[in-house]
Amino acid sequence: MADPVRIFRLPGAPAPGSMLPLLETYGYDDSFDRTNTAAGLGTTPDGKPWVPWRGTWAINNGSAIVAAASGTQLQLAVVDTLTPDGDFELVYANRDGVDTGGGLLFRGVDADNHLFVNSSGGGGLIRLWKRVAGVATAIATAEVGPIPNQVPLRVRAVGDSLQVYLGNTRIINAVDATFVDATFAGIMAAAAAAGTRIMDSRCTYLEAA
Repeated sequence: MADPVRIFRLPGAPAPGSMLPLLETYGYDDSFDRTNTAAGLGTTPDGKPWVPWRGTWAINNGSAIVAAASGTQLQLAVVDTLTPDGDFELVYANRDGVDTGGGLLFRGVDADNHLFVNSSGGGGLIRLWKRVAGVATAIATAEVGPIPNQVPLRVRAVGDSLQVYLGNTRIINAVDATFVDATFAGIMAAAAAAGTRIMDSRCTYLEAA
């Protein structure tokens, strides 16, 4: 099978600069490099709104942070990517040199039903999870040792194939069809790690050739 093809506009959308309106694009790319906020992440550069599913999120000096936690579960903020398939990527900064457990959510239906990947918060583990009706079950785990600061964490999801990368190294190769049509994706942080700084979050649409 050929490598997936990256597509940035819906098929048939007019070229940039055309007088015709562009159709909505799949995916998103957000570095949070905009005005600080006390509450809310605003919209991505292409106009998709960030929706807080748990906790109060804010922008602080070019990063997304949890300004106030809601409960003890993982705090969540999402964008409707318009596609369940893609490269879902996250870059986060350790707080005071300590891995505080950032993560990325993909194929989300709501706060209680989604897939996600996160670090163990200093334990040297990356886990791929599914949360169904509020109950999280591990799909796969990779032992990676100390996790370097600001190294991209990425999931390539196409159909039931789920591949997790740390930097350019594939660390998990799994198969799971849970929520295979769900399109919300975004960022997460532990409630006790409100200082975790999410620096970049993106989803690039992939279509199997």
